[in-house]
Amino acid sequence: MIRPFTQLTAFLVVLFLSLSAGAQNCPTGQTRITVVLTPDNYPGEISWILQNQMGDTLMRRDSVVGGQVNRDSVCVPAGTCVYFTIVDSYGDGICCAHGNGSYQLLVNGLVQASGGQFGRYETKTVNCGSSQSCQQALVVDTGSYVAPVRNSWFSFKPDSLGAYSISTCGAPTGWDTRIWVYNNCSIPQLVMDNTGTILYNDTNSVCGQRARVQAYMDTATTYLIRIGGANAPGPIPFNISFIGAIAGCPDSNACNYSPLATVFGPCYYNNDPMCPPGPDLTIAQGVFETSLQRSTVSSTTCRVQEKCLTGFGTRTIIRFTTDIRNIGQSDYFIGSPSTHPGQFNTVNCHNHTHYEGYAEYVLYPEPTAQGSRIPIGFKNGFCVMDLDCPPGMAKYGCSNMGITAGCGDIYSRSLECQWIDITDVPDGDYILAMKVNWDQSPDALGRYETNYANNWAQVCLNIYTNAQGKQFTRDTSCAPYRDCAGVAYGNALRDCEGVCGGRAMIGDLNADTVRNAVDYGLYSGGLLQDTLRYSVCKDATGDSLIDVWDLVQLGNCLQLNGSSGSCNFPQGLKNPAQTVQVRIDVLDTVQNYIDISMRNNDAGLVAMQFQVHGLRFTSAMSLLLGGMPAHQFQVGADGMVLFTINNFAQEIPRSGSWRSAVRLFFSRTTDSLVYLEGPRVAVNNGLEKNTLETDLTRFRVFRNTTSVKDLSRRPSFIAFPNPSEGQFRLQGLPDARPVSLQVFDNLGRLIQEIDAVDFSSGATDLDLGGLPPAVYHLMMRGSSGTAAQRVWIRK
Repeated sequence: MIRPFTQLTAFLVVLFLSLSAGAQNCPTGQTRITVVLTPDNYPGEISWILQNQMGDTLMRRDSVVGGQVNRDSVCVPAGTCVYFTIVDSYGDGICCAHGNGSYQLLVNGLVQASGGQFGRYETKTVNCGSSQSCQQALVVDTGSYVAPVRNSWFSFKPDSLGAYSISTCGAPTGWDTRIWVYNNCSIPQLVMDNTGTILYNDTNSVCGQRARVQAYMDTATTYLIRIGGANAPGPIPFNISFIGAIAGCPDSNACNYSPLATVFGPCYYNNDPMCPPGPDLTIAQGVFETSLQRSTVSSTTCRVQEKCLTGFGTRTIIRFTTDIRNIGQSDYFIGSPSTHPGQFNTVNCHNHTHYEGYAEYVLYPEPTAQGSRIPIGFKNGFCVMDLDCPPGMAKYGCSNMGITAGCGDIYSRSLECQWIDITDVPDGDYILAMKVNWDQSPDALGRYETNYANNWAQVCLNIYTNAQGKQFTRDTSCAPYRDCAGVAYGNALRDCEGVCGGRAMIGDLNADTVRNAVDYGLYSGGLLQDTLRYSVCKDATGDSLIDVWDLVQLGNCLQLNGSSGSCNFPQGLKNPAQTVQVRIDVLDTVQNYIDISMRNNDAGLVAMQFQVHGLRFTSAMSLLLGGMPAHQFQVGADGMVLFTINNFAQEIPRSGSWRSAVRLFFSRTTDSLVYLEGPRVAVNNGLEKNTLETDLTRFRVFRNTTSVKDLSRRPSFIAFPNPSEGQFRLQGLPDARPVSLQVFDNLGRLIQEIDAVDFSSGATDLDLGGLPPAVYHLMMRGSSGTAAQRVWIRK
């Protein structure tokens, strides 16, 4: 009893001494910071960075070695506040879905922070005191303060509703300061852009490069303020002040309703001459023109899924600044996801809400292809707010979005996704157009803009390729874009049949000018029967093929009701780095079924299509068990197999192991060889087309063999989980009439019988928890036949 404890104690002492000895390797006055990381099954998705409070990189890994513990150390001055940020590019952390990965952050050999279960990223801080990290923000009130160094943090909770100002305009002239305001610490804490902010400013018209934000603040919210900048060599003075309550009409039925008003003013109603005209959004043409900049970026899963990039690998982009102004006489009010959910979508990999229809970027080929376009991207505003206003007018931020009349919202070219991807754009002349409120929707109060003709800005580009890759030059004298009807900045486009202003739509298979479930069914049935012939109006992905990838794109369009550009066909990306595999596991010519298994190691799966040669099929039964999302397998008589998820926001989780996928029942063989053949298509959880590899094994059978009884008449079923403690789920082909269940032991004795079981849905629950642990045989008897399965009860 004593010896194991003694050995364990000795081991811990040796470990502690070794770690302590390692810590002593640092020079006097310095501390050793060690990152210990155990990767999950996908080490290539993991990266991390260690920074000090100023944002300087102390140590980083852009890739992690798999199959071993990764240990990295660095010596830093004693007392250094350290930020550790870990990123998983797939977005599922490093524990515990695909391996038990974890990380530890050690200071002089002692664990100070650890983790592993997170989403796309996580930040931990150690050795940080008051105001040195988001988690230890210094509580402040209105008044004047000093941020000791860049990236100092402060916590502010207003005591009055109304507009507030946070300003670093008192910093020395020439300093480049920035202000970030958040409502939580679950953000990348040292980024230089406005990711995750509810308020942000870099430069403004009042004090130039020194930052200043003004916005409405709520007494129910605690605001986390970060003071810093790119060039602030000393302590940064800043000030928080209450500008005043917001006056306005409190009646939502009034034409001059002000949703943020706390000081009530007069209200006017429809047809009253005092009713103000609506908002009027426009784009600062000069800012757009002068901000163009060529750059390259590396693709990530998130950048591709959110349509920031149109391909994988190193991409060539053109960055630019979007400066949107409200020159109308009414505010353009958007609200928040909680109060106006119809204005937003939350289906995105950054896990923040997106305001729909904010801006669209389009390349129009010139000069002959009027009415045709290359939809190059959307700017879904994750925060639409007052960033440039006359003093005292700003009031909107991320918690209540909008643009005050007379103010502007600015997306700098340095921000994530503030670009277009030209990597695969053919060389030639183009008009790059930017459109704000491109779907001409009203704001959250139902106010339409007074003028949509000024919602455009454009620049003319010549895109060409040289030894350094894609390049561009700007033409300063090109004519305004005209649509196919000849209207300047018009919206008329050629339909999929080439008719200007025509009503033919990609995905509308029955040509009734509406995409709906009927079209989805026509796609699905046509694919199963192999009767769809190619046309541009059927090609939702633009790859000159018609397959399950087109079906998925249409299904996603219908599920999202066209939001986020989901119905802007053709669209879709191929991901050549991801592969799904399928193979035949079992071919049973006595009971007439074939089992197919699959492996999707690289990504979650939403759809798949392949064909089985040599069998005449009757039905399919899913073998995917254990909490899988709702899905279906369909099989055509001649061997075409379709798999789809019922909700494309879900997925079959990725797995590096082979797992049973589907049992296909057949009535007879049609050839002496049975094998998998094309078409081979798989679609991942980002709706990207993957490579589908099929096992080439050929199974020899007797041609034209037919079962004694067609298995489609047999109530075949499976039981899961198996083994279990007695609770089983039975799943199989539905039986129109009640079935009976009999339980036999290994000696063939009848142990239990259950009559009139409803199996019309193809599933039922069975509780055998009262039986002793053993192997039992289940017999199901129904109107269409008899089937048996073996189950194992264990405690």
